[in-house]
Amino acid sequence: TTTRTTTRQHPLKYKCLVFFKVTATTMVTAMKGIGLTAALQYLYLIRFVEAHQIGATDHEGTPAGVLFANQLMPRERLPTFSVAPSNLKTILNEDAETDQQGGPLRFAVERIISGLYTSHYATWEKVADGRVIWRQAVEATHAFGNADECFSLNFHFSRYQMQPGCILNIYDPDSQEAIGPFTDKHNNPRNELWTPIVKSCDVIIETECQPGVDTSVLDIALQAANVAYQDFGIQRESSQDGDDFEDVDRKLASACNVNAVCNPDWDPEQRSIAAMSIKGTKFCTGFMVNNAMNDFKPYFMTAHHCQVNSENAHSLVTYWNWKYDACVGGTLSDVGAQYVEGAVFRAEYEPTDATLLELSKNPDASWHVTYAGWDRSGDDTEGSIAIHHPMVNDGMKISFSNDPTTTTSWENDNSPGDQTHIRVNQWHSGTTEPGSSGSPLFDKNHRVIGQLHGGHARCDHFEPDWYGKFSVSMSAGGFSNFLDPQGSGKSTADTISISTTCGDGILDPMETCDTNEFGTKTCSDYGFIGGGTLSCRSDLCTIMTDDCNGGCGNNVKEADEVCDGLDISDKTCADAGFTTGELGCHLDCGSYDTTQCESVIKGPLDISGRRGSKKAFCIDLTTDVSLLSIIMYGGTGDADLLVKQGGEPSSTVFDCRPYRYGNEEECHFGSAQGQYCIMIYGYNEYSTSLVIKTPDPIVTFCTSDSDCDDGIDCTEDTCDKEKGTCEFNANDSYCDDELFCNGVETCDASQGCQAGTSPCFDFGTTCDEDSQTCISCSIVENFDKKSGLRGTGGWSTEESTCFTGGFQIGRPTKVVSRGVVLQVNGDHTSGQGYALFTSPNTRVGRDDVDAGACVATSPTYDVTDPSLFGIWYFFGQRNNGDDSDDGFKLELLISNEDGQTTTELVTIGDTRHFARWTYASARIPGNSKIQVRVAATDGRKKGDFIEAGLDDMTICPTGISDPLSI
Repeated sequence: TTTRTTTRQHPLKYKCLVFFKVTATTMVTAMKGIGLTAALQYLYLIRFVEAHQIGATDHEGTPAGVLFANQLMPRERLPTFSVAPSNLKTILNEDAETDQQGGPLRFAVERIISGLYTSHYATWEKVADGRVIWRQAVEATHAFGNADECFSLNFHFSRYQMQPGCILNIYDPDSQEAIGPFTDKHNNPRNELWTPIVKSCDVIIETECQPGVDTSVLDIALQAANVAYQDFGIQRESSQDGDDFEDVDRKLASACNVNAVCNPDWDPEQRSIAAMSIKGTKFCTGFMVNNAMNDFKPYFMTAHHCQVNSENAHSLVTYWNWKYDACVGGTLSDVGAQYVEGAVFRAEYEPTDATLLELSKNPDASWHVTYAGWDRSGDDTEGSIAIHHPMVNDGMKISFSNDPTTTTSWENDNSPGDQTHIRVNQWHSGTTEPGSSGSPLFDKNHRVIGQLHGGHARCDHFEPDWYGKFSVSMSAGGFSNFLDPQGSGKSTADTISISTTCGDGILDPMETCDTNEFGTKTCSDYGFIGGGTLSCRSDLCTIMTDDCNGGCGNNVKEADEVCDGLDISDKTCADAGFTTGELGCHLDCGSYDTTQCESVIKGPLDISGRRGSKKAFCIDLTTDVSLLSIIMYGGTGDADLLVKQGGEPSSTVFDCRPYRYGNEEECHFGSAQGQYCIMIYGYNEYSTSLVIKTPDPIVTFCTSDSDCDDGIDCTEDTCDKEKGTCEFNANDSYCDDELFCNGVETCDASQGCQAGTSPCFDFGTTCDEDSQTCISCSIVENFDKKSGLRGTGGWSTEESTCFTGGFQIGRPTKVVSRGVVLQVNGDHTSGQGYALFTSPNTRVGRDDVDAGACVATSPTYDVTDPSLFGIWYFFGQRNNGDDSDDGFKLELLISNEDGQTTTELVTIGDTRHFARWTYASARIPGNSKIQVRVAATDGRKKGDFIEAGLDDMTICPTGISDPLSI
C-alpha cells in the first residue's frame, strides 16, 4: 500500500481511490462456421441487450459501425486522435507528492482533444436504409509507453445536445467493450456529458441518426479523453500469465479486508454505497442518504477532501453494487454495469469534511439501490460499522469496531475537542484504506453517524480512524436544509429502498403510490387547494403533482404567495444581496430560498506565468463573511496557490498552501474579515483561473434600525451602520409567560416565540397551575376515534357566521405566511392523529377563517368529582392591524345546582400571533355538567389570515372542592 510520510509516528492516509491493471483486453476470435463480422455483431448484440437490461433503454442493437461495416469507410481511414506518450514514472512521482496533501487519488490523466470531434465539422456517412453515421477513432494504447500500461478511457463532451432519433456509442471494434448508447435523454442544463469508463484504449466514437433527422441542429463537441494508468474492476484469479496471484502486483485491498457480502444483514446498507469518479480522473467512495420526508430525492454524500464542488459536480459518475458474490473468492460484478452520471452540488462543511450532492437522477429501480438512514443526535455509540471501497479496484468491503466511539477533533485523541469528528479506536474486523474516503460510518441501528475523513488504520496497525460527524454537518453545516427541508427536527431516519413491486397496483409500505393507488392522498395533501388529479411515477412509485390545480407548489405565484416553485417573479440572487447563483423558493411559498446563491468578491481571473514566476494581490473584507473561498481551477501546467491573512505569503510563511499537482487548489477561511493576500507561484509554466467568493450576501442594505425590523416581536432588531448589516437578537424573556404548566418559552430569531415543554409531558396527566403539580386524568376527547375527516364529531357549529373556515375534524398541516405560523403541523397527541380545527387547510389564504365568527360548541360532559379540566389549543393570525373584531376566544360553560357560569379560558385580540399547541385549564366543582365553546373571528376588512384548533381535553379529579378558576 502506498503510505504518506508525515511528522506523526504513523503515516496518515486519506481514504481515496487508486486503480491498477488486472486483465488483458478480451479479443473477439473467429468462431467456427461464423465470419468475423457476424461474430462481432453477435457479441455486440449480447452487450447491448445487457445494457438495455440495466437501464440504457434507447438502443438494443449492434453499433452501426459494426452492423454496416461493408457500407462504411474502413476503420484505418477514420480521423484518429492518437494520445501522445507520457512518462508514467513522472506521473507516479507526482501522485506520491500529491498524496502528502490528501485529496482523492488519481487513476487517469486528462488529454485535451478539443476541436477534433465536433458536430459542426462532422463527416456523415449514409447507409442504404437512410440513416447517417459519424465516426472518429481515439487511440491511446501507447499513452504511457508500453501497450499494457493503458487500462481504460472515459470522455468529457464539453457540448452535448443530442436530438431525438440519434444516439452516441463508444466501443472497441475488436472486443465487446462498449459504453452507451447516449441519447437525448442524457441532455442536461449544462449541455455537457461525462461518461463512465470503457475498458479499452482503442475505441471508436460514433453518432448515428435515423432517416429524416436534421443533423445540423446537433451540438456535440468532445473536449477530452481521460486515459487511465491504473485500473479497477479486477476479478481475483488464482493465477495470471503463469504467475501466482500473490506475485502479481495489482494493489488490491489488503488481506484483512472482508468482502461486504460476508454480512448479509448489512445488505440494505451496502446497496447505498457507490464508488465515484470526479472529472474522469479521481476517485472516492460515497453513499445515498435518505431525508426526513422519505421522498427518494437522490441526495448523495461524500468527503469534502474528495474535492467535489459546485464547479465540477456535474462530472461525477457513481458506480453501484460493485462487489463479490461470495464471501471468499467468488465473482466480482462488472463495475460499469450500473452507473449514474452527473450531480448538482448542494452543501459542504469543511470542519466535518462533508459534502452533500444531489444526483442528476435516481439510480434505476432494478438495481435496488437504497437511501441510507441516519442519526443526528450526536450521541457516542457502542460499536460501529464501515462499508467502503478500499483501493476501489477490489470491490466493496465491510469493517466492524467493537469499541465505543468518542467525539473529538480531526486527528485528535482527546474528547470532546471541537466536536466535529467521531473517533473509531480500532477495527476488530477489516480496516479502511486509501479509497475508502467519504464512505459512511453506521451505528448498530444501521444508521449513518458520519463519513470517513481519514486515519492511520491498516491491517498491521490497530490505529484509529476519524469520521466527520453527521450531526454537526446537519446543524452547523446546513445539510438539514436539504435532508430535513420542513424543519421537522427528526433525530433519525431509516434506510429506505424503492419497492421492487412498483407497478403492480398495490400500495406497499415503501411506496407513496402505485399505478392508480394513492391511499387517502389527494392534491390537497400537497398544497393544491384547487383540486386536480395526482399521478404516480411508474419507475419509483412516488407521487407527482403535475395535474393538480392551484395552491403552493403549482409553480404559479398567487396573490398571497411570495413565490411558488419556479415562479419567483423574475427575482434573482442579486435582489437578495448576492452576485450570482440560482434563487429558489421555500416549500411554504412564503420566502425565497438563497441556499444556491453566492457572492463573487473577485474574478474569475485568467492568470498565466512561467516557471518560478510570482503573481500576488490582496483583498480587503470590510465585513465578516461566514466562509471565504479562494479557488484556483482549470487550465494547463502546474501552479501553486498560497494565501496569508494580513500580509504577502511566501514558500515558508502562509496560512494556506494546498500544494497539489496541477491547478485544482482551494483555500477556505471561516468567519473571515480583514485583509487576505493571494500569491500564484509557477511550479511549472501554467495558465489557470482564480475566483474568490463567499456563500453570504455582500450588498449593504440597512442604514437605520427601522430597515431591519423583521416583524418578529421577540427579537431586538438593530442595524450595524458601519457594516450595513442587520442583527437580530433573541429575547427569551419576551416569550416566557412564567406559567408552570407551559414550561419555559424561548425566542427563535427567525420563527418567533417557541412553546416550552410542559412538565407534565405524559399523556394521561395534566398540569395544575394553581398547585404547580401534575395530576392523573381521564381523556374526555382527543378526536382520534371520530369517523370522517370532514365531520365535527358531535360538536355544534350552528352559531357560526363565518363565510369559510368552519371547524372540522382532520389533521392540521403547517401553514406559514410572511414568517407567521398560522397552522400547526399535526395534532397534539402524536402529530399523526386528528384534531378539531378550522378546516383541513394545506396552505394559507384558502379556507381560513373569513368574514365572521367560526364557532364550535362541544357535547355536554358530566363531572362527578371536583376536578381540573385541561385542553390544548392553537391560534394563528397574520395581523393586518385593522379590525377590532378579529381574535380568538375559548370558554368553558359550567352548569350545576348553583346555575350556569362561563369561564374564559383564553382571549386573544387583533394581534399578530404564532400558532403553537398551548395548554389552558380551569377547576370544576363536583356534580357539574360542562361544555367547551371556541370562536375564531375575522372581521369584514381584508388582509388577515386566521386559523385555530383544539385537541386533547382531559378531566383530572383533584379532591379539592373549592371551584377556583385559573
